[in-house]
Amino acid sequence: MLKLSFGVLICLLCSVLTSIVSAQGYSDSQPTPIEVIKSAKVIFIRSDSAFVKSEALESEMLKQPLVRDWGLIITRDQFKAEMIVEVKRKPLSRKYILSVFDPRTNTVLFAGNVRNSIFSNLHRKLAEKFVEHMREAGR
Repeated sequence: MLKLSFGVLICLLCSVLTSIVSAQGYSDSQPTPIEVIKSAKVIFIRSDSAFVKSEALESEMLKQPLVRDWGLIITRDQFKAEMIVEVKRKPLSRKYILSVFDPRTNTVLFAGNVRNSIFSNLHRKLAEKFVEHMREAGR
């Protein structure tokens, strides 16, 4: 009898958990990174480096012809973004890491490195790296 009620309890618990997960909108069929990249229109730019200003990178992104052609919109509201572009500086180096991820799933869509030299335009290099990865993904 105890085994039977334990089994019923487990079934009931699984049923309740399944209902909760369904109600929250989770599904087994999450979009692939390529699908997110191809469908996303609204991006948010975040920089954790004092050497990269989000506003300057926004400006350089908007200068990229393909960004305009793709109809991408840059927002300052990260909660409305379909992709988040994040820039970090590797400690004690001139290497910057550009990561792009889906804010709904926290899935990294792509990442790359940019090395800065004294006479180069870092913001332009980062914007070009973003476009390069988007193009490679089939955008």
